[in-house]
Order: sequence, then C-alpha cells, then structure tokens
Amino acid sequence: MSKQKKKTKEPKMGRFGKLYIVTAVLTVASCALVVGVTMHISDSVLKLGDSTPIALPTPVPVEAFLNKSTALPFVPKTPEPPKEEESSTTEKSETSSATSLNSEEETVPVGLFSRTQELTLQMPTTGEILLGYFGDKLSKSKTMGDWRTHNGIDIKTEMTAAVYAAADGTVKKAEYDDMLGYVVVLSHESGYETVYANLASCDTVKANQKVKAGDYLGAVGDSAVFEKLEPAHLHFELKKDGKYADPFDYLK
Repeated sequence: MSKQKKKTKEPKMGRFGKLYIVTAVLTVASCALVVGVTMHISDSVLKLGDSTPIALPTPVPVEAFLNKSTALPFVPKTPEPPKEEESSTTEKSETSSATSLNSEEETVPVGLFSRTQELTLQMPTTGEILLGYFGDKLSKSKTMGDWRTHNGIDIKTEMTAAVYAAADGTVKKAEYDDMLGYVVVLSHESGYETVYANLASCDTVKANQKVKAGDYLGAVGDSAVFEKLEPAHLHFELKKDGKYADPFDYLK
C-alpha cells in the first residue's frame, strides 16, 4: 500500500498582516512627499537670495499723519507729448496770423508808419513846411502878437502857386472867412474834411461839386488875416469827425 504524500498547506496571511503592509507603504510615500516639498522650498529660497532684493517703502508712523508733520513723497507725473492735432492747429493759427499781418503791411499806404489810416492825402501844393501842426500846444503868432493854437500846417510856396485837392471828395463850401481868408473845404469819406485857406480867391469851385485828387482848387494868396506877416504859403488843415488832426500823418 503506497503512502500518499500529504500536501503541506501554506499559511494564509491574516487581516493584521495586510494592514501592516498598507501602513508601511503609506508611510514611505508620505516621507517621499515631505522630502520632495522640502527640497523644492530650499531651491526657491536659494534662488530668491540670488535675485535682486525688493525695495519696500519705509513705514511711516500713524502719528505722523495725524500731526501732519510728515509729507507724503511727491511723485512727478511724466508730461504727455502734445497731440498731433493740437500742434497742427497751433501751426495753422500761427500761419494765419502771419498771413494776416503780411496782408495788413501790404495794404498800408506809403508814408503811414504808425497806424492804418482811412484816408491818404497828397501834397496840395509844392513847397516846404513853414509851420507844423501844434494841436493842444500854443505857438507865438507873428501877426496877432499872442499865443494861440495852430490847427494845420503852412506850406511855404510862391504867390499864386496852384492848389490841388489832396483827395477825392465833395466841395462843402467855398467862401471868404474872417480869419482864414478865401477858403475851400472838401468833405471826404469816413468823416474827414480838408481845409485850403489863404487863397487868392474861391471862384474856381462851388459847393456840392465833386472833385478828384489833383483837381485844381485855386491859387495861393495872402487873404488869411491871422497870418498876414508870414511868407506866401497855403494854410492846410485836416479834420476827423469835426476834430483837428495832423495832416502830416496822412500825407504820402
């Protein structure tokens, strides 16, 4: 009778053995994780130490703000460059101003340097200025022997020298005046009047007659009573809205 070999039964792992193995695996994994995180933090700290440090603002105590003894730091603003539209607008305005200025200079009559005049006069006779316009100042009159104003200019010339209209206008009056002698008055645009006195006569023109600049008005005489002792001359006056003005400023 053959002996049958009995199979040896391997011992089965108990519940506690399995729990032990799981616990060991989890412990090893946790240690590995902790080691990895620690090494990563160490590398970050080392890299941060090598980089440029961050400048933090200096703390200001709260009491300083309450006492207003410490001013906040001033941070200047960087100016913005001008817009192209504004610069082009400025250039256009400057160009237009320069153009208008040049236009005004081109339209100013010859001989008028101080301002733009509404009337330009030509010399009413040939000769030189004997006595100028005094305005509010007084001058000694050789004929009358007193001090008085001289509201025009005296143009020294020869007796019977021709007298011409200084500008286009209309004869306002042509008559004899007790002081000015024979006189012709022309009215012009914009309230101007020209006066031609000390004439030999006033028969050449009549009231309301239209004349052009350069038209003959009469001849120089010695009819002005208040200037009898002066050499032969034309007494020439200019008025603007009834007020006397210096004719020399309007002559070209």
